[in-house]
Amino acid sequence: MDRADSPTLGAEGYRLRRDNAQYSVAASGARGLLYGAYSLADELEHGSFQAGEFVPRFADREWWSAAFQANFNLPLGGAFDRPIEEISAAVERIIREAPAYGINTLQLMGRAGEGGIDVSWFLHYDDFPKLQRRQLGWGIERRTAEIRKLARAAHAHGMDFLLWDHELVFPDNMLEAYPEMRGTGYPYCFSNPLVFRFLDAKLDEFFRRLPEVDGIDLTFAETHGYNLLEHGGCQCERCSRIPTEEKVRRVILAMHEACLRHGKRLEVRSYNQLPTHQAVMRKALRGLPPDIRIVSKNTVVDFRGTDYPDNPLLGAFAGQPELLELTACPEGSGYGYIPALLGGFYKDKIGRMAVERKLAGVALRVDYHLQYGHATFFTAGPAVLTFDTANEFNIVAASRLAWDPRADVRQMFLAWSRRRYGERAESARRALARSASISQGIFFVKGFSLLTHLDMVPHLATIDEELKKSYLLEYFPENSAYRATYEKLKSPSETTIAEVLAGKQAAVDAAEESLRDARGIPDLERGFTTARNAAVLWKDIAAAYFRLLRVEQGLEDGTKLTAAVRTELADACRIEKQSAQVWPVYPAARGITAYDFAREVIERGKLCCISVPSCQ
Repeated sequence: MDRADSPTLGAEGYRLRRDNAQYSVAASGARGLLYGAYSLADELEHGSFQAGEFVPRFADREWWSAAFQANFNLPLGGAFDRPIEEISAAVERIIREAPAYGINTLQLMGRAGEGGIDVSWFLHYDDFPKLQRRQLGWGIERRTAEIRKLARAAHAHGMDFLLWDHELVFPDNMLEAYPEMRGTGYPYCFSNPLVFRFLDAKLDEFFRRLPEVDGIDLTFAETHGYNLLEHGGCQCERCSRIPTEEKVRRVILAMHEACLRHGKRLEVRSYNQLPTHQAVMRKALRGLPPDIRIVSKNTVVDFRGTDYPDNPLLGAFAGQPELLELTACPEGSGYGYIPALLGGFYKDKIGRMAVERKLAGVALRVDYHLQYGHATFFTAGPAVLTFDTANEFNIVAASRLAWDPRADVRQMFLAWSRRRYGERAESARRALARSASISQGIFFVKGFSLLTHLDMVPHLATIDEELKKSYLLEYFPENSAYRATYEKLKSPSETTIAEVLAGKQAAVDAAEESLRDARGIPDLERGFTTARNAAVLWKDIAAAYFRLLRVEQGLEDGTKLTAAVRTELADACRIEKQSAQVWPVYPAARGITAYDFAREVIERGKLCCISVPSCQ
């Protein structure tokens, strides 16, 4: 290993050379040397050595973990009873994997109010003594020690370490302790100087207690506190004169100043849930100090498969470094319960969009599935990460493209499948090549995300709301094709139902074909059996829902709806007997059971003579 004084390598690039039996790694910086060493070891192990200079295209290459989002055990303040050691072990594994992909930042995701990690978890509120009357317990010190350990491990593996933080969030007894903060028509007055004194003190104490943390990723949507985007807030004269975008901006700048005082960095997510909130974020994030990174999802609001349009906020902030937020699990495409390999999708989003819009990097969620949900940890047993499933390829593809967006995804797929499946690689490739289209066929209806609640069986009201207020309609109102599809779906003709069910059947057929290819490969057999079952179940759900709409609109009697519900119940019972009380018949996070869905259809459709079976 050598230090190279090469202007072309930068701080993170490296050079590989071979001289007969001697191999060498050279780099200008420590991270480059680390990445080069990992690359050389991997290439030698697999006989694929390639000499040359390797420099990352994007400056920021992040992995995000949701392990701590809401999964601490109860004595330490979390939502469900899982040992903190188990959760930390999952993150430690992610850390160990990261240098092989040239990842330079790890973030721990969280959500205040749902037991998830955020800045407030680590505070005694030293500068606000009236708050210290709370019974804090020993959990804060235990959490602090755990995060310190993880931050140090990340540093040892060449990564910065960041935590999510939602703002504005105040302790439950804040108004009791400081009643002068009370607002007019709202709990808090944004114009009260204590708001920003508190914010400053909060960040100062956090970085004093955890100097190992390198920065904060700030989120405004889904804040269980003073939600600046969603709440009108205080109606006093001063607050009423402050536009929402200015409130957001003031909080960003205050947190930025606090981060600078401690030599830390700040990222801000543009995440929002309504077009009006998107307009607010567009205004608030323009012209910020150039060291503040903005992070935007690949599409609006939540991840929605592979076909939703690009997020208009990506590339909207000239002169501001912006990262593309993606999911590898993948959310919106089965949450890891089924194989869904999205290499072509990542190639498009990173190789095309991120390059064309001059983005600064990629942020990839790597473990948000199976046990992990928004505020849930339902699945029994030890943690199962994306690395343990075929969806590992999503991490491989997105991470390699974050280093080099010109990389050949097909060649990546060939090499990865050979390593993972050995002599069964060709069969595995055939099976997995259909996985993206299978997941689209299960969870989408004519391009619309519909009939699911986070890939779980939904309440009928959830489907109604999703159809009426689809992101496609709300964020892209000028798109006549979306509006035409909506009109067909809300008042479905026999032709429309036939087209929808044909699409669902195509997913069933593709899953069956992949299951045949996967025979003898245990993890893929399980995965495509589950995919086949999900495809069958969601075809039944589609038939029941659209038949219900026709009955309610007086377009037909209940004969076909009754048959659809009977079919759905029979398939659900068959799947449960085959696979036990697990997804897709039973929800893993949010949603309802397939049986409860049938009960809702029976009640709303005023059907008689149908009994919901017990399949125990």
